[in-house]
Amino acid sequence: MKEILYSFIPYIVSFVGFLLIIFAKPRDFSRFSLKNHYPYEILKEEKSVLRYCGFAFLLLGFGGLSYAPIHLLTNTYGETNSFLFLFIVLIALFVSSLLGYFVYSFHTEKFHFASFGVALLSQSVLSLMEGLYLLGGRFQNDAIWPSILCSVLLFVFALLPFFPFLFKKTYHWNQMDKVIEKDGTSSYQRPKIISLCLWEWGIIVLHFFSELIWILGVSLL
Repeated sequence: MKEILYSFIPYIVSFVGFLLIIFAKPRDFSRFSLKNHYPYEILKEEKSVLRYCGFAFLLLGFGGLSYAPIHLLTNTYGETNSFLFLFIVLIALFVSSLLGYFVYSFHTEKFHFASFGVALLSQSVLSLMEGLYLLGGRFQNDAIWPSILCSVLLFVFALLPFFPFLFKKTYHWNQMDKVIEKDGTSSYQRPKIISLCLWEWGIIVLHFFSELIWILGVSLL
C-alpha cells in the first residue's frame, strides 16, 4: 500500500503544475481557451514566472511517473528488466516530446508536429505495453478479473490517441472562420473549437489517466 501511495506523488506534482499554468495571474481569460489555443501559446501569451514554474512542475511530475514502473515492477513477478527499459524509454520520449510541442510554435511547424507525433506514438505504445504486461501477470494472484479489466482499459487508451484521425475537421486545423460584420465587411477569426488544440491537450489527459490505471493494475500483481 505504501508503494501505491508513493506512486501518486508524481500525479500530485503534475496536477499542481497544470493548475499553475492555467491559473497564473495576471491573465486575460477572455483571450485564452483550451478549446482553441495550443499548449505553446499558454507559455508565450505573457511572461509569468508562476506559469513557467507550473510548466516545470508538469514536466517533473510526468518524468516522475518513471518511479511507478521502476519501483512497482521490481516488486511483482518474474524478470522485468526488458519491460523496465522499455517503459523508461517510452516515458522519456513522451516527456521530451511534450516539452517540444509546448515550446515549438507553428513558426517551426515541422518541429511542432514532430514533437506531437512522438508524444502520440509513445503514449499509445506505452499504454499497449503496460496492458500486455498486466495481461501476462493476471494469474499471479487472485485478482484475475481486475487485472484483465485494467489491461482492457489500457488497450482502449492505446487506441484513443488516434481517434481524431477519423474526423475530417481534424485536418482543417489551420482554417479560420469567416465573420460578416454589421457594416457588411468580412473578417476572419479563430474558430471557437479547434480539433488539433483539443487533441494536443487531450494527449496529456490520456497519459495522466492511463498511468493511473497502470499503477492501480500493477499494484494487484
